[in-house]
Amino acid sequence: MTVFNGAALRALREAAGVTQSELAESMGYFAKGVPNRSMISALERKENAINPRQERLAKDYLNGRAEDLDRVPVSHP
Repeated sequence: MTVFNGAALRALREAAGVTQSELAESMGYFAKGVPNRSMISALERKENAINPRQERLAKDYLNGRAEDLDRVPVSHP
């Protein structure tokens, strides 16, 4: 089973060619009306745990690339 963690999120986002701001906007993370890329950065740096809702939103936006996780290097806790 593949762990979806910050490293997997970053690798999947970069493989899709999506910026942190674009992903933040798609997931509904805004600060003062601007996409909050710092939230995505915190998830990628493992400052915040990725919950199942965040995982689904990210995967859905990144064009259903969940199957690509098997090819993305991840670290296990």
